[in-house]
Amino acid sequence: MNSTPIDLLKLKDFGVRLNHKEILTPLSLTLAAKQKIAIIGPNGAGKSTLLKALMGIVPSQGQADFWGQKLTRVQQRIAYIPQREEVDWNFPINAYELVLMGRQGQLRFWQRPTSQDRKLATENIERVGLSDLMKEPISYLSGGQKQRLFIARALCQQADLLLMDEPFAGVDQTSETLIFKLFDELITQGKTLICVHHDLARIPQHFDWVVQLNHGLIASGPVKESFTAANLAKTFPHFWPGISPQPEALTQ
Repeated sequence: MNSTPIDLLKLKDFGVRLNHKEILTPLSLTLAAKQKIAIIGPNGAGKSTLLKALMGIVPSQGQADFWGQKLTRVQQRIAYIPQREEVDWNFPINAYELVLMGRQGQLRFWQRPTSQDRKLATENIERVGLSDLMKEPISYLSGGQKQRLFIARALCQQADLLLMDEPFAGVDQTSETLIFKLFDELITQGKTLICVHHDLARIPQHFDWVVQLNHGLIASGPVKESFTAANLAKTFPHFWPGISPQPEALTQ
């Protein structure tokens, strides 16, 4: 007898208040696994706050279940990639050492990385095309290289869910192409990607599901059904239809 599939993420009345101000109005939604999910909305809409609340970085209210369990039970299965600006890139480590840090959650307090951990770090640096920069201080890397390095560190965690905050912000075309290709590979491996994204023109081509926020939930659904001019007008009321470029699918 087939068992009922468990939703990857289920939110019920999930919201955020900081300093007596409502940052994210309580929302409810359900997301399935093995998808590329984009979170879109104007600046200050609560997109980054949602990811931080899901990871327990900022306090939240309501209910959030991952695979039917609380975060504390499954945190090892989740990798979080913050915005690049939130990281101290002057910290004195090289690219390889940063990626190897992705294994820390798998080690006990007194354990040092094993040869297998080191091999995994090397493989994932190669996977994002940075093997020739392994020994470079992280402060020397370009924006796109830093973002690829963060993804390599997340891959070292061998997580089933990757939460990414603006992974394409300020990256070059080479890095963007490589990251999107890597996204597709991860989906074939059964991973799930939830990505705060700002480039609306890329949504129809590269994502399966879209969550639209503006201090609360505007819409959530498959891109083909939910990524419509009507929903975008609600999500970006002060800009739409002035957003440029508009998604090709909406201008035909």
